[in-house]
Amino acid sequence: MENITTSHSRVLLSKITASWEKRARVKHYLLPNETSYEIDKPDFIETLIPIKNSRTYLNLSDAQKNKILSYGWLAYNAKTIAIESKIISPVCYDIIDGHIPGADDNDSRMLISETLTDESYHVLLCHHAMAMTEKYRKINRDIFPNFDLIDKVIELENKYTEVWQKKLVRLSVAIVSEIFISDYLKSISTCVDIVTLNRETVRSHRMDEMVHSRIFTELSKKIYFDLSPIQKKFLSSVFHYPVLYFSSKELNVWKNILDHVCPESVAKIMNEIAEDKWFDLSNIDYSHLIMLTEEMGMKNFLEIINLEERSLENTKI
Repeated sequence: MENITTSHSRVLLSKITASWEKRARVKHYLLPNETSYEIDKPDFIETLIPIKNSRTYLNLSDAQKNKILSYGWLAYNAKTIAIESKIISPVCYDIIDGHIPGADDNDSRMLISETLTDESYHVLLCHHAMAMTEKYRKINRDIFPNFDLIDKVIELENKYTEVWQKKLVRLSVAIVSEIFISDYLKSISTCVDIVTLNRETVRSHRMDEMVHSRIFTELSKKIYFDLSPIQKKFLSSVFHYPVLYFSSKELNVWKNILDHVCPESVAKIMNEIAEDKWFDLSNIDYSHLIMLTEEMGMKNFLEIINLEERSLENTKI
């Protein structure tokens, strides 16, 4: 029997589905124009990189720092593609195939099919932006190791043997990914100091994600209501992990970037940031997740996050 919360969610989701033709960026199909790639501007925002406070980094030449920022922009897009292809898309297909309770109705499948189309367009946006950067900066995207976020998600999924557990692990990561608000999206999409093409790429992505946040919020309520008690307990037990995973600074990626730009300075820079935490929750606004967990009845979500953060503070890079 449907309760008031899920009934309200169903109505909202139906309205969002009906608006897709007008709101979805893919329906406009306007990739940022190559003429908006100004080679005299940096590709990325320096304050967003985890090595920004290293004395050795600050003493590098402008050319080296700009090249690091260009690689940082490639890494940002490569990680976005990994999230879309390895986390979001598989969950969308789980829903489309009817494998997720509470989301196996035709309306949910239609909405997620639209969302999957959006996500595919985001991958296209990222590849287009990366191709322009590679063309004008004479650098290559194929230098990055596996992203810490993806490795940790796979590691968590592999801890469990039941198929339904693995699906709920993936679902929890997708929900967190789509609902939390990253400062990166907002900062890049509004920054006039970086290459316009890059800003417009992220702006288009962000416009879709603002709607996706609402979609996954309401869909999560429908799903959670339909789970069995043991499934609800399991989802509650793993829901906090993705927040921590998304806060990773991906320092192995940045070490690879430094290896390609300033190999003689890698050891010094990594040593200078060695006292820093390997994660940074300050770039993530998960207040919407807190409200969602409270509404669904997941207990102690914020307390668990705070406990995990204090525990991780003792873990060095």
